[in-house]
Amino acid sequence: MLIVSFRRPDVLRRCLDSVGTHLPEATVSVWDNASDSSHSIREVADDFPQHIWTFSDENVGFAKAINALSAAAGPGDLLWLNPDAVLAGDLSGCRQALIASLDRHLQLAAAAPLVDDPGGGQPWDNARRAPSVIRAIVSYSGYGRRLRRWPVSDLYPAAPQRAVGYLSGSCLLIRRDAWEDVGPLDEDFFLYAEEADWADRARRRGWFLVQIPEPGVVHSAAGTVGDDRLLSRRSERLLQESNVRYLRKNNGPLSAGAYRVASALLDRVQRSKRSLL
Repeated sequence: MLIVSFRRPDVLRRCLDSVGTHLPEATVSVWDNASDSSHSIREVADDFPQHIWTFSDENVGFAKAINALSAAAGPGDLLWLNPDAVLAGDLSGCRQALIASLDRHLQLAAAAPLVDDPGGGQPWDNARRAPSVIRAIVSYSGYGRRLRRWPVSDLYPAAPQRAVGYLSGSCLLIRRDAWEDVGPLDEDFFLYAEEADWADRARRRGWFLVQIPEPGVVHSAAGTVGDDRLLSRRSERLLQESNVRYLRKNNGPLSAGAYRVASALLDRVQRSKRSLL
């Protein structure tokens, strides 16, 4: 199990407690990206000496940290878990799906469970349609949930019954064979969009991703920065820049430019966005 922490030792402690309850046999590796709370994270580490801890001298971002943890991990499959997520089950359905896919010689790259979102999202919202410039703009506008019945939204109207565009990294089980075949995360993505980019690469190599209808985690987005207005603003900007980078890489410069212009306009005309300026 791979966890990249940033600030909020309280939420990290809850996360690790839930791992101890539901997956006590798991080998857990935690990478702490340097923050003003890293000294408190070290106190958490003292209480969980059975885990493997890495304290970075700088904040290297999510992709680079996950790549480093994956390279140091053993030969088994990779389980990502956000530090602000709390396990609600043992993920047996996801693990069985990967095993079954091996027996059937299926190219299943990754599986994710349902997510309980206290913010009001649907349990299947960690499964997303493949990104496009229109979907990225709709998502940034905040209308993704209202428009989920239409293909302009990246959200599905109901739990998907087959392969999905990509899966959020809040809780994600990745088959080691797929990771080795597709390669690590693109470290040009500091935070956000790296899992969508990896899923694109996986699909192009013939792999697919599925969501398993089993309880997985309780997770609120941006739980590590939601208590800090300045960091929340920075997170919003990182999301914007990561989407531009993703669209430029996978859809071309015109899509990236259109998204940049549209998101900038939304920042100015939407009250919720203006409050972040």
